[in-house]
Amino acid sequence: MIVLGATAGAAPSAVTDFKQTETLQTNEFTFQTDGGVNVKRYGRCRRCGGWPMKAVRDADMSAKDHNQTLVGIHFAVGAFFAFWLLASPWIIAQNFRRAEQVPQAILVFGIVAALAALMFSTAFAMHRMKPIGRTLAMYSAALLTIFLWPAGIYTWWFIHTRGAKELYGVAEQS
Repeated sequence: MIVLGATAGAAPSAVTDFKQTETLQTNEFTFQTDGGVNVKRYGRCRRCGGWPMKAVRDADMSAKDHNQTLVGIHFAVGAFFAFWLLASPWIIAQNFRRAEQVPQAILVFGIVAALAALMFSTAFAMHRMKPIGRTLAMYSAALLTIFLWPAGIYTWWFIHTRGAKELYGVAEQS
């Protein structure tokens, strides 16, 4: 095992435990090699050297991994809207005093309910990998781009990849 430690601006130092003859030189990070794999080490202080962390092998995400990530994102956004639906009676009681404001409250409640239903149904259909899940994801990606643009772009990108088309059984057209 080889442990290197250096601080910014200082000369690199190497400590070898005499089991291996490889040495690594660095000024920025502390590395530990474990069986020929370089692993970054993180810790609370530089004196202690930190706790070693395992390297992530095969870190490439598959189409199924992207799909599950999007299921979580759509479920979280749906839960966010559902929270506001549950809080709406108190919000209406505190803020809407006149009769002219009631149609506005109903309209806002309806929009938020429709968005929550779309996000939950998208998450459920994508989790089940139904073909309708891809269609719902396209609609929700367009809406997500408005108020949560990274999630909308990520959804739009994934739905148009070859892996997603294979996952949902869509024939790829040239």
